[in-house]
This record gives sequence, C-alpha cells and structure tokens, in this order.
Amino acid sequence: MAVDAKEPNRNYPIPDEANNVSDEFPRLKVAITMIGEDMAAAFLALANKAAATHTHLISQISGLQAALDAKQNAGGTVTLALDDLSDVTTTGAATYQVLARIGGQWQPWTIDLTYANGFSQRLAASTIDAGQITTGTLDPARIPVLQSQLTIVSTGAIAALTSAQQGQIVAGTHVTTTDGRRWVYSGTGSKIAEASYIELADVTPDWSVIVNKPTISSFALTVLDDTSAAAMKATLLMGSAADYNIASSAAIWQSQPAVVRADIARDAAAEVTFTYAGSVTLDGNTGINFVCTLGAAGITLNNPVNMPNGRSGYIRLYYGAAYTLALGAGWYTEDGLAPACSGHTLITYISLGSGTIFCSILTGLA
Repeated sequence: MAVDAKEPNRNYPIPDEANNVSDEFPRLKVAITMIGEDMAAAFLALANKAAATHTHLISQISGLQAALDAKQNAGGTVTLALDDLSDVTTTGAATYQVLARIGGQWQPWTIDLTYANGFSQRLAASTIDAGQITTGTLDPARIPVLQSQLTIVSTGAIAALTSAQQGQIVAGTHVTTTDGRRWVYSGTGSKIAEASYIELADVTPDWSVIVNKPTISSFALTVLDDTSAAAMKATLLMGSAADYNIASSAAIWQSQPAVVRADIARDAAAEVTFTYAGSVTLDGNTGINFVCTLGAAGITLNNPVNMPNGRSGYIRLYYGAAYTLALGAGWYTEDGLAPACSGHTLITYISLGSGTIFCSILTGLA
C-alpha cells in the first residue's frame, strides 16, 4: 500500500521513497491540481488590490472632508474665550480679580495676602518711617517713651535716688522727692546732688508733708474756731453777719464770697469720687481733688468745666492693669502727650480758666 506523504503548509501530496512510481503518478496529479487552485485564488486576490504606489481624491475617502473641515488651518489664528477651556469659569468675575486654581478649577478670586508666600515674614521684618504716617489715630500705648519723658520718684531726697533710678535719668528728666519738691535734671553733674537740677514749684497736694509751713496766730485760730457767722462777726467786730457767712465745701468749690474756716477748707480739699465712664467731664463746682477706680482699660478726660483761674488740685486714677489715658484739647502736659498708664496714676493740675489746664502726670505708682 502506498505511503500518503504530505507537505506541512498546504497539505500537498509529496513523493515518498517507499512508494512505486505507479503509486506516485495519481498523487502527483492531485498535488498539481491543488497548486493550480491556490494560484488561481492568489491571482484573483491580487487583482482586487491597489498598486503599491497610488493616489486618491479626498472625495473618494468617506468622511475625510468633514473631518478636515472641523480642524484649524495649519499656521492660522485661533480665537478662544477663557470659558471655552474646560477647567476655567469666569462667571461672576469683578474688576481687578484674578484667576486662581481652587479645587481643580480656575475661577475668579480676589487677592488675599494670607496666601502670598513669605508675605507675613516680609511684613514683620519691614519698618515704617514716621513721615509715611499721614492719617489715622495713634494709640498712645504704642508711642515710644523717651527717658526724658519719665518722672522718677525718690523715696526721700535727691540724694536717695537709687543706682537704677540714676541710670534712667537724662537731661530733662523730672524727679519728685517726698518733701513735695520737683526737679529737672540739667544734664550735667552728679545725679544725687541738688545742684545738678533745676527746682520746679512745689506741687504736693498734701499739706502735712510740705516743709516750712507758716504758723497760725492765736487770734486767727479764734476766728477760724468760730462756728457761726454771728460768732465771727463778734470776733472781728464787723457789721452784718450775712456779709461774712461761713463757707461750705460747695461755696469753696463754686468760688462764692465767704469766710473760710480751716476745717471747711480741709473738707473742701477731700477727694471726691466720680463715677467711671469711658469719657468724663469734671466739674469744678463739685470738688477740687478727684478720685476714680476705672471699670475698663481706658478713660478720656474732657476739658473740665467751672474751673476758675488759679484753681489747683489733683486727680487720682487706679486700674489693676495697663490702661490708656486720653485728654481733651484744653489739657497741657509736659511733653504734649498722655503717657501709657498702669496701677495708680496721679495728675496734678492748675487751671488757667476757660477750660485750659496745665498738668503733670505720674503713673505706675505702687
């Protein structure tokens, strides 16, 4: 029996050495027939193919013209609005706003320096010249205090100033001693020698500590001890008692004509407590020396009323922490400023009338 050998690609019959020639002849016919069929199919397929090098019109290619029409011309100008971009919106944009990327979307945004990298550090390191400040109100607590603006309080005389106090004293510094005297350092000489200072007027309000007080005669004591206008009239051998009424504290405050008795004068000088408010107008008809415990960290003393020319006294303030003191235009201080205050503050004053007050301010008293 003939061996039916086949080639592996198209399964054509191929000769085998074990076969007789007579066996191979019919197998060769089958192989040639199969080869012919494959060649005919190949020729038919090639007939339907385009040449390796060929051209087509745009119209011959389905959909090509429409696709080209949807494209931008090469090298042409493209005009787009911001809103044409998929991740950008300009809805609600206002003048001077910028685009910022927030939450993955570009949108209108007003510049906030909080997000400016390094701005807060640059601002903290910057300095401002006083000439650049042309408007607004300065907080007195932020105004630097020069050494010459300080008032040094000695525990005794000038010689009792401590080393620390001497270190604070420069030309123009005010020093107050416990005998009621006030001094201004001249800028030269020992700071514990009175000769190095210019002495100011005695402004101590407490009679008991003033040195070299005059004595009162027995006759004057007799007059001042009289308890009624009639008794004084008899002592002075004067006319109508109505012309020489014994003064009251209110009469002294209001500068009424009257005879002043020592105890009445003493009572008139007693501290008068006024109710705290953020803004206070003191009335000279209600007292000479005033005191107030502040209810908050600040007070404004307006120009006082009913303060006759020559009236002098003091105002004592207290608050348990730092506080601000503002003064009306009629108040005149040593350097034109009200200092930052704390604890006890003593304002000694003298009135020039018409709401004008010259004063000196000591603060931080313990």
